[in-house]
Formats: sequence, structure tokens, C-alpha cells
Amino acid sequence: DGGETWAMINRGISARDPVWSIVEDDEDPDVLFLGAEFGLYVSIDRGAEWTPFDGGLPTIQVREIDFQENEDDLVLGTFGRGMWVIDDVSFLREVDQIGPETEAHLFAVRDVFSYRSNLGSEGPRGAQTWRAENPPYGATLTVWVNPDASGAPPAVAIRRAGSTVESALIEVGGTGLERVTWALEESPAVDESEGQPGANRRPTRVEVGIFEAALVRGSGDDREVLTPWQTFRVRPLPPGGM
Repeated sequence: DGGETWAMINRGISARDPVWSIVEDDEDPDVLFLGAEFGLYVSIDRGAEWTPFDGGLPTIQVREIDFQENEDDLVLGTFGRGMWVIDDVSFLREVDQIGPETEAHLFAVRDVFSYRSNLGSEGPRGAQTWRAENPPYGATLTVWVNPDASGAPPAVAIRRAGSTVESALIEVGGTGLERVTWALEESPAVDESEGQPGANRRPTRVEVGIFEAALVRGSGDDREVLTPWQTFRVRPLPPGGM
């Protein structure tokens, strides 16, 4: 209301953490990011409550925060530890869909580009070379499994849209929030006579098209689909690159 009244929105922020910066998600105004003296905080309810969000960060001052809108990446400027990029924080827009009874959740799967990388090739080097790891090649799948869930950990099943035959099955490590990657490869076909993948067969790169992903548990007739199927596209790299 233009500053006529004020309310404290510091629940969950340590009293030892002076605040340096705060930004709003570019699509969901309820999602906020806050840079503090000893790290990064996130809120999914417009600041009513804050939770520490490390993203692999050391304990550092997060001085500046910017939002890379094309990829939904969070870019952090720190004091003494350089620049950090937390890839694709768009999943935070869905966290409020997880309730106490939710067994598992597969967050929206983004479209992904298929391309061939020139491994081993290097361009000209300057006086100083700066390098950082790229995200893993393929489709990044963000999953959440209830810590109180019973039974074996689920897996992410991938199939072509409209098909009942799975192209791949990616294991999930345990409970809580996790990211796994599908490298856009189809598992070797199963030899029906042996019930095992054929000898010396290797995974094959999938063609571009529409795919679906879901969290599943068990196999065969005991297979249980835990989440709705999420549709995404494997696209060719645009002419001239991204």
C-alpha cells in the first residue's frame, strides 16, 4: 500500500543473517529468493516463511541475485566465491502441489534439444582460461519422494507419446528431492527368449519427437504408476545453435 503499513516477513531467516538482496520469480510472484550473509533462502508463499536453499553453495554472502528468464536459472553474485548458477529453479512453482499424503511427485519436464557434441575440440585460448561444467546432456528430471514412503524407491519411466513400451527406466536414489538425467537413449531391446537385453547391444540415441515420463514402482504385472504422465519434446537443435 505504498509503504503506509509494514509487516515482518523474516520467519525462518536466521537473526545472524543480514539481507543483501531479494528477487521475485518471473512467473510466480509467490516464489521469492533472498540473498543473505550466510547463504540463500527461498519462499514459496511470498515471504510468509523462508527455507535455506543451498543448491550446492558453500556458506557465503550472496550479494546479488538475478533471474535468467529463458532457462529459469538463478544467477548469484557472491563475496569471495565468484558467480554461481543454479540450473532451472522452475520446479519451485509446483512445490505447493505436494501435500502430506503425496507419495511421489514428478515435476514438469522441460523440452530438450538433441545434438552431437564435438568432444575433444578446443577453440583458441587466451592468456587465462575459465572453465565450468555444463549441465548433463539430455532431459533433466526433478522428482520428489515422500520420506515416509514404503517399498522400493521408484524409477522414472520414459516412453514415446501414445506408446505402452518404455524407452528407458532411470533409477531414483531414495527419498526427498532429487534430479536424474535421461541421456536421450533407448534401452536395448529385450530378447523375449531370454528375458534379458541382447548380448553386445548398446543403447541407441532416440529420434526427435514427443515423449512421456512418469514415476513408477515395481515391474511387470506389479508395475504401479505413481504420478501422471508428463509430456515433453525432444527437439532438433535450431540452425545456428541455441
